[in-house]
Amino acid sequence: MTAQQLKNSILQMAVQGKLVPQNPADEPASVLLERIRAEREQLIRDGKIKRNKDESVIFRRDNSHYEKRGENERCIDDEIPFDVPDNWQWTRLGNVFHIIMGQSPDGKSVGETNTGIEFHQGKVFFSDYIIKKSNQSTDEPTKIAPVNSVLLCVRAPVGKVNITDRELCIGRGLCAVQPLAEMTVDFTFRLLETYENIFIKQATGTTFIAITGEIVKNQLIPLPPFSEQHKIVGKINFLFQICDRL
Repeated sequence: MTAQQLKNSILQMAVQGKLVPQNPADEPASVLLERIRAEREQLIRDGKIKRNKDESVIFRRDNSHYEKRGENERCIDDEIPFDVPDNWQWTRLGNVFHIIMGQSPDGKSVGETNTGIEFHQGKVFFSDYIIKKSNQSTDEPTKIAPVNSVLLCVRAPVGKVNITDRELCIGRGLCAVQPLAEMTVDFTFRLLETYENIFIKQATGTTFIAITGEIVKNQLIPLPPFSEQHKIVGKINFLFQICDRL
């Protein structure tokens, strides 16, 4: 087993709730989801984001998982890939995070200058963690990735992720995944790392493969309690350091 394969196994254990001990006293993830919904509603009222038309609620009944969108309700047991601890919650990526799909600015506004805002089209300047500075900028920005959001490649290579510690203008090759309700960018980054191959399998295209905003927003994810997220990140970082030494 290579170091990367070992890291992938660690990440998979993390999203299945098998990496750190469970604490029954932890506030359940369902309460965290309620805080996220409340914050999202406030941002909508403030005109800062638009309502997610595909927002849904996933719940358990009679030992099965159901999803409700508007007045429609359906069983989604066939979509649940594995069991998670009782105080975790299955949900959709777009229900938990604010998703900003990139849009390229006018090519005439992009250049190798120090004016305007830094511009990124894809993963050219990705590092292992925080994105490096681009040599391009634009004075006509379109879509902005906020500070402390995760950049996800939606065009080949699909699924790669990095963190931005500054505002960036992002083109069509990227989307920004912004945590809500005080969730950390570190946990968001580690969570999305586990979905690279899943996104690749959903990609389409002939010249180059890509995934749509709908695929990103509708990706089913397991959400651990808020306090456990911090423990997961700490344990992953510790184990990854050991992997690197090995």
